[in-house]
Amino acid sequence: MVGLESINYAFSTQLGSGIYTVNGRNIQIYRVSLARRLKAADADTWGYRLAVRTTLGFYNLKLDDILEQGIPDHVATLAILPELEFEAPRWYPNWHLLPFVGVGGGKDFQGGSFNYIFALGIRSRAIWPWGEKKHIRLGNQLVYSVATSRDVDFTDDFGMFETIVDVRRPLGFGIADHQLDASVYGGNYAFLISPRLIDVGKTELNFALNWEFGVTLGTAEPWKVLGLQLPRIGIGYRFDSQYGALRILIGESVPIYPPGERSATIQ
Repeated sequence: MVGLESINYAFSTQLGSGIYTVNGRNIQIYRVSLARRLKAADADTWGYRLAVRTTLGFYNLKLDDILEQGIPDHVATLAILPELEFEAPRWYPNWHLLPFVGVGGGKDFQGGSFNYIFALGIRSRAIWPWGEKKHIRLGNQLVYSVATSRDVDFTDDFGMFETIVDVRRPLGFGIADHQLDASVYGGNYAFLISPRLIDVGKTELNFALNWEFGVTLGTAEPWKVLGLQLPRIGIGYRFDSQYGALRILIGESVPIYPPGERSATIQ
């Protein structure tokens, strides 16, 4: 499949931050997501919002290099995927259902071709109270994405169903009048159509099923600075039947954010 490795990074707009393969080289990719509600949904009518998922990739980026030289002043790959999310009528107060469709593009600046990125799917988020102060969040995401070159001489796609359960409770103290809370979460990631994420030696890894468990820390109510909501911070461990890795989480553990007026996350 000629050129397959050159477009794996394009799927990071949906898969999030991590390690990918571009033209046979490993690259670290970080995703920044911005969203703004354009019309709020109510009990009878649909709403919609615009989300823009941007990923930045860096070749051979190491912590020691950042400490000695600072953040790199150029990126190796860039992918931008604007999404239009349709917020379903609020049939239940604590439940959000958002079908979405996205069209964007990406570029490998080390000689790769421009790639078109298409995505569609549906996201769901529900919250239930548990006891006096705790509550449970359930998030689901079903997504299908396609990436193809400018000349359409090759195409790659993937499909994923994601389920995450997050149990959260307040800690009883806060910072600057913002109460802190903590959560534990567990997630399952089923790749219905599996992308090629990374090569280890001569072994190509196609992850059919992943699991993740972790903890997060944040504020009980949104804390905004300069109009942007401060994200939650967490750490998790993702694994399959053969491999595992620690994951730093900056943002919500569930795959969908409350459809507020404006939000920004790094994940």
